[in-house]
Amino acid sequence: MRLLSKLPSVLLLAASSFAWNPAVRATVVTTTITLPDTAPYWVMAPSFNLVDPSVGTLNSVNVSISTTMNADIAAQNVSSNAGNYSATVEGNLSLYFIDTTQFDSLQLLSSSYTQYLTAFDGVGGPGSDSYFSATGISLTATSNDLFTDQTSLAYFTGTGPSAFYVVANDLSYTTGDTPLQGGVTDTIAATLVLTMDYTPVGNGSDPSTTLVGSDPTVGEPGTLMVFGVAAIALVWLRRRRRIVRAMA
Repeated sequence: MRLLSKLPSVLLLAASSFAWNPAVRATVVTTTITLPDTAPYWVMAPSFNLVDPSVGTLNSVNVSISTTMNADIAAQNVSSNAGNYSATVEGNLSLYFIDTTQFDSLQLLSSSYTQYLTAFDGVGGPGSDSYFSATGISLTATSNDLFTDQTSLAYFTGTGPSAFYVVANDLSYTTGDTPLQGGVTDTIAATLVLTMDYTPVGNGSDPSTTLVGSDPTVGEPGTLMVFGVAAIALVWLRRRRRIVRAMA
């Protein structure tokens, strides 16, 4: 009887031990960041809010990236000689953490277009046999990065906003038997989908207002200038090597 009299309190204690606590559920917050179609070379710094340790413990971050390069080719043979011409459309998109550590690079697969152009007759222009034209070229690439290690998650943990650096490079080029006037014009756009999986602590907080920001913003001029100069220098060196290789 003594044991039975204590049974309700024992059951109550067990029930409280296994009671469902909504504050410890894992929460997933997804934000889409769109970087507009812009002529390369460009450097952008899309921002996002860090996960505040007082709000939640970060378990993983997934960054899904898609990029599109749209291009047109328009070139006039300005020589009195006919010849063969080739244009290659190519680019890449590189992503860096705020300390400029690179974590991904997407290659926009090259497309080559070849055309025989007659000698310039003094008129030329679209529709003439001395004019090189190709429009509506579109190249795409996608990538996915899942971060679960503490070193990587540290880039997403803290208070206030942080940012990625995104660098778009144009590696397109033209070659030919005689001089061309014009070439490849293109733009590169990108979309980043940032998915944060975290476990709230305490009473938690509203993740839609405290954890993730979705508006891409341009970083402070001084910071971007230092990084931008380095990025453009790297792009120039790669472009130079590609042009030399194409002419070899």
